[in-house]
Formats: sequence, structure tokens, C-alpha cells
Amino acid sequence: MKKAYGLIVALLLLAPVALNSARAQDTLRAAAVVNDDVISVLDLSLRTRLAIASIGAKDSPEIRQRLTPQVLRALIDERLQLQEAKRLSLEPTEQEVEEAFAAIAQGNNMSPEQFTEVLRQNNVLPTAVKDQARAELAWRGVVERRIRRQITISNEQIGAEIERLKGQDGQLQYRIAELFLSVDNPGDEARVSENIARLADEIRKGTPFQAVAKQFSQSSTASVGGDLGWVTLDQIDPAVARAVQGLQKNGLAGPIRGTAGYYIVGLIDQRTFRLGEQLIDTRAIALPVRPGTSAEVIEQRMAQLAAIQPRIESCTNLQTLAKEAGEDAVVRDTGRQRPQDLPPDVARAIEGVAVGQASAPFRRADALIIAVVCGRDSSGIDRKRVEERLVQEQIELRARRYLRDLRRSADLDIRI
Repeated sequence: MKKAYGLIVALLLLAPVALNSARAQDTLRAAAVVNDDVISVLDLSLRTRLAIASIGAKDSPEIRQRLTPQVLRALIDERLQLQEAKRLSLEPTEQEVEEAFAAIAQGNNMSPEQFTEVLRQNNVLPTAVKDQARAELAWRGVVERRIRRQITISNEQIGAEIERLKGQDGQLQYRIAELFLSVDNPGDEARVSENIARLADEIRKGTPFQAVAKQFSQSSTASVGGDLGWVTLDQIDPAVARAVQGLQKNGLAGPIRGTAGYYIVGLIDQRTFRLGEQLIDTRAIALPVRPGTSAEVIEQRMAQLAAIQPRIESCTNLQTLAKEAGEDAVVRDTGRQRPQDLPPDVARAIEGVAVGQASAPFRRADALIIAVVCGRDSSGIDRKRVEERLVQEQIELRARRYLRDLRRSADLDIRI
């Protein structure tokens, strides 16, 4: 109770609004109880404000009402993930949480102190961001310990996948963005259906798909804004495949009831896959740029990228070098693509760049980027990449089942 009371005092300091004792007591009221762990109305309110700010929407009673159910679901999942990490003695340290908070701040081109002040101006306590980071770190540790180390892909599995890929010659491939919410029990059907309908409504009203997917999607693609990459129709849920076939470029479909839950999907692009075509394998080191960032800060960050560019000699050490450019730097695997499928700015940047070398830094609206050429070859099938993708698919599938089982076995009491 002391911790919750401290949060209320802090919130009163942030928002100079006179609250009577009845309203203050309401913030202590449980929105849900997860295995005796209370999620308060205050927790839910703060996280909803954070979600609204994260997707760039304007705060209003209407949008809070639409987003609150899915925010509560996310909070419940986070409590389950934290409880499992605690059971396995895999809880992140406070230093790791603070480092994650600092990385998020840097990703918004701010110091932790500046980021904290921006949160306060939006009546969001920094603990809302730190709690979210804590849960993500905890679950990452659980997945690594309980899932990743247990996965082995056999030569037979790799061979079968290679044969399947060979059969794609001449087929259409689709680059898809997805937002996924699972349905773990029949009793969840109506609630999940309503939640994803609200999210689809937000996207159709103009909220960026990428922002909503990052905040709410339960797929592993959430970290990249829902970008599933290039796939053929036989690689995705049949109901999603039927919907994608009816889409034009940049079109949106959903909610779609799939085998394991509901989807919203967008078609980014499509192409015909040809074995033997010239392909360029690229990676990108990206530093995010927040809207309104000053020219001075952008210049400083461009200099950080420029400093590591001459030291790039292959694609094996990009993660280490990226962190030298900034804690918020992200290495994006853009994969092997035909030259004509590359984004125009990437194609221009890597013109004349040798394999293992990097382009000069260039700017997009939302990021500063160095493009790295990892290879130039024909569109044969890379056995190592096939194995890596099969491993990742298994991790996602097993992690989803793991969390589903935690939900099913939980003593859950939703009170709002």
C-alpha cells in the first residue's frame, strides 16, 4: 500500500488537480488481480496515457475508452511474465531497467532527465515506462532459458524447407505488416474481437499502423512495427492469405479471425520471386529521429554514425559497432533483395560500395542510417539463413504457447 500511496502523491505533484479522498481511493482500486498481484486503476490509467502518447494520438475520453481494454490485457501479460521470471530467478536488475529506460530516452533523442520531464508533462510517471521495460527484459530472459536453448533444427527439416523454397520460383511474394491478438480460451473470443476492432478503427482513423503494432501486437514482429517481411501465401494463416490476395498496395484488412486469434494486416508491397536473379544482401544501422529534433542534434548523431562507418569491414560485428553509435541504435536485417526492390535511398547509398563495406550516413524522416552490403549473389538458397528462420519461427510459436499456458493456469480476476 505504501508503494501505491507514493505513486498517488507523485501523480498529484504532476497534475495540479484537486482530488478528493474518494477519487484518490478509486485510483487504489484493483482493475485486475493476477495470482494475488494487483493491477490498480492507477496502473491502468498511467499505462493507457503512455500508450496514447506512444501511438501519437490525441488524448480524449473516447480514445481512452477504446484502448483501455487492450492496455489491461497487456498489463496482465506483463504481470504473468514477471511472475514467471521471478519463479525462475531471472528477474532483471535495477541497473538493467535503468539502462533500458536510458536507451528508450536516447531513442527519442533525449537524456533520461529530459525524457522524464516529457512524460511528466503528459501526466505519465517514468515508472510506467520502466515497468514495461522490466517485463520485456524478464520475458526475454525466460524465453532464452526455457525455449531458445532447447531448440534444435535437424538437417531433414532444413532440407524440407529448402525444397519448399525451390518450389516458390515464379510465385508471388508479399511483404506484409501484421497486428495479432491471441484467443486462448473460448471465453476470450468476444473480448479480443472487440479489442482488435477498436485498434483497427484507430488505424483507419489515421494512427500509424507501425505505432499501434509496436504497442499492442502479441506477435514477435511487434518490435519492428509488425513488418513480417517477404512471405508466400502458404507461409501465413489461411484466413490472412485470403485477405491479402484481395488487397492493393498499402491496403488494410481486418479484423480477420485466424487459427490462433485475430489479425489486422496491411500489404506493403508484392513481387515475383525468381531463382537465379541477382540479389543484394544488406543490413542497416539506424538511429531513430524524433519529430522536432533540432538540426544540431541531428548533426551530432550523423557524426556518431560517420565515426563507425570506416570501421565496418563485414556484417559480423554490426551489433557491437551500432551500440557505439548510440544505445538506441538498431541493426535492421533487410535481407537479400533484387536491386530494383531496394528502397531508392538505400540503392543510391550503396552504389559502388564493396561487399563488407558501408555507405555514408543518410537521413530519412524517422531515422539516420548507414547501409551495409553483406553480399551480392544470385537468388540461391542460403542454408544458414533457412536454419535461422526456422529457429526463430519455433521460438515465436513456443513463446506464444508458453504465455498462453500461463494465462490459462492463472488465477485472474478482472474487476472493471
